[in-house]
Amino acid sequence: MRRSVLAVLLCACASAPAPKPPPVATAPPAPAPPAQPKPVPERMAADTPRSTPWGVKFTAPSGWSVLSLDSAVILEPPEADSRIAIVTVQANDADAAAAAAWKVYKPEANRPVRVATDRPAREGWEHRGVRAQRRRGDGKMSQGRYLIIGGTTKAGTTSLHAYLNDHPQVCASSIKETRFFLDRDYPLEAKYRSDDGLEYYEEYFAHRGAAAVRVEATPDYLYSPGTAARLAAALPQAAIRDHGGCPTVRRLSVSRRVVMMTCCSGHGRPSPAALSPMSVI
Repeated sequence: MRRSVLAVLLCACASAPAPKPPPVATAPPAPAPPAQPKPVPERMAADTPRSTPWGVKFTAPSGWSVLSLDSAVILEPPEADSRIAIVTVQANDADAAAAAAWKVYKPEANRPVRVATDRPAREGWEHRGVRAQRRRGDGKMSQGRYLIIGGTTKAGTTSLHAYLNDHPQVCASSIKETRFFLDRDYPLEAKYRSDDGLEYYEEYFAHRGAAAVRVEATPDYLYSPGTAARLAAALPQAAIRDHGGCPTVRRLSVSRRVVMMTCCSGHGRPSPAALSPMSVI
């Protein structure tokens, strides 16, 4: 009898529901911090001395905008598509500094170094250098329309270039003869050639970026065998004019130039008679 009573009691104990734990009070979620205002560029009304948060001093030119970020200070001129980034990094040499600065300013950029020039130490800077890097592009310049003037020497291309520049919707190149599309071995010096990177051609038109038509005049394009193919590949929609000028006027101009160069080679200025039309026609 005792065994059966004990079994019943054990079953009763096992089937009794466990007590529920008291509810735990939860704290309300913390309010989200207020969004920080987005930095806004500041336009300079005059040349203004400034400094970065790291103590680097510079002068912001009049008309430029300055954008101060946590990692860099960005200066932008009135013309579009050009910036100067001032970035402070810790590095052992100029190459490492340039790589670290790119990671801070624009991590997605991948631009190979085109020119590396070391500079002597100055004002406490032990390692100084210039690193020019090529921007990656599609090989064509699609913005704006272009008029390329070729031709021959003493045919009035300089005057034509200047006259067109007076039009408000025309931007003549800052250097009349860019020589950008000449063959690499062509015997005329140029700041850039097309195989340096087509983006460098834009530098010649940065002073009036909003102009509808961009114009340059390099007479020797007519004599460079590979120029036509390079122009067709880089500027397929460009208008090209080979300017020959008036043959009689050109003959006069060339002859006057020859006389000038001959008379001025160590003998002073030529006389008016030496430059008269009758003496050269």
